[in-house]
Amino acid sequence: MRSLLALSFLITVGACSEASDGKIDEIDLRVSGWSSVDISLTRQGEGHFELDPSRKVGAFNVTPQQFDQFRKRLEPYRQAATPYSDSSALQFIQQGCPDGSPQIRDAGAVYIRWVGSGLDEHFLADFGCNASQNAARNKSLLNAVKSLPIPVD
Repeated sequence: MRSLLALSFLITVGACSEASDGKIDEIDLRVSGWSSVDISLTRQGEGHFELDPSRKVGAFNVTPQQFDQFRKRLEPYRQAATPYSDSSALQFIQQGCPDGSPQIRDAGAVYIRWVGSGLDEHFLADFGCNASQNAARNKSLLNAVKSLPIPVD
């Protein structure tokens, strides 16, 4: 399950373009679980989403200030992000929970990718890895996604 979700999203956002001023120009996310949603949001406030399994697609807009607020909500996770490359993407697909940590299968995950001039970083939060210790992080990530004007439960 984890491999499929990561692989499908990495293929989906693999062709993101770069901008020119060193700022984050696009944030791409995939929230997975029993269903999933792919989200792309630009600094200009243009957003797109696709819900699965319904395949419902849509667009939404936020102000540049709302984009910046959303970016700031995700900033703590960017601190733990790694530069995007084919090998780091493959590592996300192959990695499991750290040795000795409790694991719940199919608990869902959030994948985030930040793209801009000279930066391309990504982060994966597997909700099943040490779920009780990471409960606050997982809730924060889901609340950030729910703050966007898309139909996600």
